[in-house]
Amino acid sequence: MIPSDIYRKINGYDEDFFLYCEDVDLSWRVKAAGYQCFTVADAWFFHYAMDRSARVVEIWKSACTLAHKWRSTNFKEHALNVLASLVDIDREELAKETEKFEQHPLEDVFRANPDFKHNLTFAEPMWV
Repeated sequence: MIPSDIYRKINGYDEDFFLYCEDVDLSWRVKAAGYQCFTVADAWFFHYAMDRSARVVEIWKSACTLAHKWRSTNFKEHALNVLASLVDIDREELAKETEKFEQHPLEDVFRANPDFKHNLTFAEPMWV
């Protein structure tokens, strides 16, 4: 949940993300704006997720976009390599497509402290 005034202040979800990674980007922009994000570890929820194997290309496209916007060169290279292995498109063409998106200012990156060390989970796992 996010207070509506904060949601409006950060301009909501970034439309550069078709699907996948949009929630990660939102939480990092909340942090970059000076707010905190909290996890309620004992909250119950149900997240229906169908088999995503057919959408693996879209997931990695979004991962490339996220890495570019948040200036993670290493993760962007990794994501581009994975994506290039999945599609019949030249890696350099994929990189050009990714680089058309505007990057967040360095100050925002430092404030948000985005975590790219945990592959596609973007955070240390909290549940088993």
